[in-house]
Amino acid sequence: MADRHLITSSGNELDYDYLVIATGSVADPSLTPGLAEASVNFHTSPWDASKVWQALSTFERGKVVLVIAGVPHKCPPAPTEAMFLLDEYFRKRGTRDRVELTFLTPYPHAYPAKTIADIVQPMLEERGVNIIPFFSIDQVDAAGKKVVSLEGEEVPYDLLIAVPPHRGARVAVVSEIGDKDGWIPADKHYMTVNGYDDVYAIGDATNIPISKSGVVAHLQAGIVAHNIASSITGADGKQKYNGRINCPLEVGGGKALFVSGTYTRPPKHMQPTRMRYLMKKSFASLYWLMLKGSLEPIFNIYFREKEENGS
Repeated sequence: MADRHLITSSGNELDYDYLVIATGSVADPSLTPGLAEASVNFHTSPWDASKVWQALSTFERGKVVLVIAGVPHKCPPAPTEAMFLLDEYFRKRGTRDRVELTFLTPYPHAYPAKTIADIVQPMLEERGVNIIPFFSIDQVDAAGKKVVSLEGEEVPYDLLIAVPPHRGARVAVVSEIGDKDGWIPADKHYMTVNGYDDVYAIGDATNIPISKSGVVAHLQAGIVAHNIASSITGADGKQKYNGRINCPLEVGGGKALFVSGTYTRPPKHMQPTRMRYLMKKSFASLYWLMLKGSLEPIFNIYFREKEENGS
């Protein structure tokens, strides 16, 4: 990067004045012994996600275990939401009384942020979901159908659903811009890569301790685009990303809440409602309209992601 030069996978060479790295993250079950062979997951690809559905559609009785096998991972609400939806699915099928649901999490609660955990954990417990906190996975004994923790605790399963360990893109390791796990060190407000003022990293690719989610990448991209344009034109008013997150979490029964906060404001204590569920359902279609610019002012007001220097 010192030469402002990069080479693509097809061998093309490009020079640049500014570089934005958005290489994402990779879910890699092979990082945990036995996990790839023994589990299904909804993080590695749409095809692998379909295998979760295939496994559930034929599951009649037994132990379903969902394990968070590493942090950070994409979409922090996903594991907790999955537990709610698993419970709802088996209830609708009339087989819930024959299915034991267990959630293995390395966190102290059913969700990393306590304000959210205080809402969702009692709901899960009321629905008969077993929650085992502080569970740091060591390996999966596929032959014995057991998940084994670093402390030696063993949890049996009949169906294992995993949130695999994640790492940064291989190019970040090979090019030495990332750490040993491929995460790129970047400023949490300006997304400049450490040591460079003309290179930015956004979204899942960074080591910034914040939600790895689409909304974060989108908001960071807007800040970076503005600041690059300002640098080119000489305009004043550099913008800062304030750590805004806004992730939906469905709790079943046609209700959802949003995990919403910033670097300085922890996620709000928010009760699940039908309206928030409908907002989640409509978000995908509204997002594509927003990319055309027609809804951008509304989304800017909602997200309030832009902070001027000195504010």
